[in-house]
Amino acid sequence: MKKFLSLLLVFVIACMSLCAIAEEAPLKLNGMIILYDQAPAKDSDFWKWMEETFNVDYDVEWVPGASYDDKLSLLINTDDLPDIVRLNSTSSAVVTNAATDGMFYDLTDLLDFEKYTNLAQINPGSWTVSKINGRNYVLPQTRGQYNLCLFLRGDILDELGMEKPTTIGEYTEYMRAVKEKYPDMIPLAYEMYFLEDFFLGAFGEGQIVPAFTEDGEGIMHYALTESYAAFVEWLQQLYNEGLLASEFVLYNSDKNNDLFVAGLTPIRYQNLWHRYRLENEVKKVKEDAYLVPSFYVTSDDGKYVALEYDMGSYGGLALNANLDEETVVRILEFMDKTSAPELYNTFRYGIEGVHWTMVDGFPVAAEQGTAEITNSLFGPFEIATNIYDKVNSPLADAAYNLESQEMAKEVDVAAEMVGAAPYHLFSIIKSNSWSQYWATAKTDFDSYVADTITGQHTIDDFRAYQQSMLEDADVQASFAEFKASYDEFDLANW
Repeated sequence: MKKFLSLLLVFVIACMSLCAIAEEAPLKLNGMIILYDQAPAKDSDFWKWMEETFNVDYDVEWVPGASYDDKLSLLINTDDLPDIVRLNSTSSAVVTNAATDGMFYDLTDLLDFEKYTNLAQINPGSWTVSKINGRNYVLPQTRGQYNLCLFLRGDILDELGMEKPTTIGEYTEYMRAVKEKYPDMIPLAYEMYFLEDFFLGAFGEGQIVPAFTEDGEGIMHYALTESYAAFVEWLQQLYNEGLLASEFVLYNSDKNNDLFVAGLTPIRYQNLWHRYRLENEVKKVKEDAYLVPSFYVTSDDGKYVALEYDMGSYGGLALNANLDEETVVRILEFMDKTSAPELYNTFRYGIEGVHWTMVDGFPVAAEQGTAEITNSLFGPFEIATNIYDKVNSPLADAAYNLESQEMAKEVDVAAEMVGAAPYHLFSIIKSNSWSQYWATAKTDFDSYVADTITGQHTIDDFRAYQQSMLEDADVQASFAEFKASYDEFDLANW
């Protein structure tokens, strides 16, 4: 009888606990997340499953990528941040200033990795490189080092009788050949942000290999280096030859995508996992079209290498500093659950059996998944790290994805060629003095760059403009701060 009563008591206590959990009010959240493609609807199968499973009521404002940073700046300037906001960078002037001004919740002392065991398993380096002023204001959104590449039309290379270009000179010749043979195409249709990302490191020290001051005690921001001037001079040459779009400042990723799938430009910069989708899109225009991914480019003498070696974290989620600690703890508990390794496929590809099925070890999209699941899906959440996160496509079969994985290994080859940490340095290292300066100087700098490329200033004018910026007191102070940050992240010993 005592045994029965004991079991009954355990049962009653368990029921009371479950009822208490069930009756707990949902965690009500609002967020602003970048939109890369179609957003999951609030009444979709995935969103309803997510809210019911984790007992949350999560409203998201989805902002297109082309205008996202402007919207973020507006909300920061008006002190009108939602509970959760997606940051594309932890080193931009806007973000670092906002953190310094106390607008993001400092999570450092609440990040108990013995308690949050799933968050502890995500790429460990991401917790370091996403710090701001040595503190964790961001829940990093992690991934492996394989990510972005430059897609070239393989069929066009074949028709031109050319191999995949690997040097700046070869890319220049490739674009000239495209213009001559395909006069309706724009050889290079991208704005500066993307051009910097892929090509800049090949012009010298600054973006990837640090540009140290003469005494070795400071690091200059890449925008003020001779390598950046050489890069601008190259773009000016492309513009003069009609190889760079005449209105390149307006050619963001979305516009480039439209041109690429219509067969009107031969170059696209995007995550490798888009290879299958893009290839099928361009085949609608030209049946034998196929894509060749390029992961790096070197200087003509091979001394410098530009590549996109992912640092294991691409921005992350910041919480509004006005939230109370109880709510922040509940958010951390929620994000710890979403980052469970066994839920990776769910937050990446949707619900198994509804949006995808497992075939030969790879999630393959079902009809509903093809219609509803995009690379915007996981943006509002923390998810587990997967080294091939930005390589494998749910639209493709196992053989295609394995082929993509083999292609991605070119990244490792290029990284070894760099001779230093292969990251884009200023996505990691930080300087408060630079952030303060750049917050007001960047707009004028970008305009001057664009005007130089289009011939309104000479390249010597541009170098003089850089020199005038170097004389600013905040810029001078930034050199030592960047070097201290470089040492803090121990990048010299990568």
